Amino acid sequence: MNTYTFPNPKKPFEDTATMSILPAGAQNGTILVIDDESQVRQIAVRMIERLGYHALDAENSSEGIDILSREASTICCVLLDWSMAGQSGVTTVQELRALHPTLPVIVMSGYNALDIDRQIGRPSIDGFLQKPFRMDDLRVALEHVRQRKLIQTPAYL
Repeated sequence: MNTYTFPNPKKPFEDTATMSILPAGAQNGTILVIDDESQVRQIAVRMIERLGYHALDAENSSEGIDILSREASTICCVLLDWSMAGQSGVTTVQELRALHPTLPVIVMSGYNALDIDRQIGRPSIDGFLQKPFRMDDLRVALEHVRQRKLIQTPAYL
């Protein structure tokens, strides 16, 4: 039997037509957002929460790695800005993979996907979001990694 969570009509959001109906288990995961732009982080966190997930955020790669080190058992996916001051996206993905080799990483960037593929290769990342993106774009990216069984419900739930 499937249980579904519907959007709360008392909490307005940008685009009700693009909200998905998530299986109840979908809201059990935590997504880590790593982006050096505070406004982008805040918007991504808000979208993630409206899609039924919990969110943690980090303003740079090293803070994101620290959070993942502490919270690895609860984080089911990372949403990573490709170009941040201080560290390349390639290096950040390598560090994320060293800590948690199977954790899905979705890259978000103003660059196009072909540029990212040339730098790291698609097998090293699990999804791509072209900035700026809409909540529906994020929902589709998360559903894609979920369908591939990359997002797992944390063991403690």
